[in-house]
Order: sequence, then C-alpha cells, then structure tokens
Amino acid sequence: MNADLFYEQTEYWNRTNFGLQLAKIRNDRGISARQLSLELGYNKNYIYSIESGRNFPTMEGFFEICQYLQIDPGNFFRSTQERFFFSYFIDILEKLEEEQLKHLYLLAEDLAKFH
Repeated sequence: MNADLFYEQTEYWNRTNFGLQLAKIRNDRGISARQLSLELGYNKNYIYSIESGRNFPTMEGFFEICQYLQIDPGNFFRSTQERFFFSYFIDILEKLEEEQLKHLYLLAEDLAKFH
C-alpha cells in the first residue's frame, strides 16, 4: 500500500469519524445508543461516549459491537456506498454457476495485476 494513502486513511479514522460511522451503522439498524450500551453490558452512556468522539472502544469492545450489529469488522470501515456495492455484488455472485465463478475469479485476478 502506498504510504501516503495509508496515512490519509489512518488520519480519516480519528475518534470523531469512528464515532460517526458507528452512529450511522447503529441508526441504520434502528438501535439506540443506550440500548446497544446496555445490551453489551456497559453503562448506558458507553456507546454515546464513543459516538461523540470522547472515547474509542477497546479492540474486544469493537468486536463485540460489530458482532451485535452483525457487521464484519472490516466492513465497518467501508462507506455505506461500498457496503451496498459489495452486498449487491455478492448477491449476483451467488447466482452464478461454478464455472462462471472460476472465469470471474481469473478475470478479477488478472485485473488486480494492473492495479
């Protein structure tokens, strides 16, 4: 990975943006910050403190949040648009026959060489 790109991505995921992403995903699921906090066994303000940028969860806490929200930890960091695209793409892939999947895999592998 290009060092500048890594730096830009790292800078983006500060406390504020992390909290905004958590709030977006949580709201998309129709779950209140208080409910999520209590369901995970924390005090009622735990999620709010993360979403407001005052705190980061521990790594274990992050995985618990992802598990509860039913989101892959890697997908947490993708934009809503990216998640929608990948979800849509997976739906299409599931309709393909094994031989078609092999061809698509080889094409993707070949395209990745030029990226």
